[in-house]
Amino acid sequence: MTEKLKQEELFSTYDIGVSTALLCSGYTLQKVDKDNPQKALFIFENKIGIENAANQYFSNTLSVKAREYFDQLKALKNLIYN
Repeated sequence: MTEKLKQEELFSTYDIGVSTALLCSGYTLQKVDKDNPQKALFIFENKIGIENAANQYFSNTLSVKAREYFDQLKALKNLIYN
């Protein structure tokens, strides 16, 4: 990220499942905020459709490739714990 994004230009969630699904849907993770030792905050650029994709994840209507989901989940866990 070359320039600092404003708060309204960001989409953030503590949910690793939806974060993984967003990565599989083509959204780019900007940062993982690990300031809170109890949980990580996943920060994405607020691109068109990201909230819809997150809602589809929670309503169980979002389709992603299973292997890609697993690989992205492993990558996120590596970012959190390393």
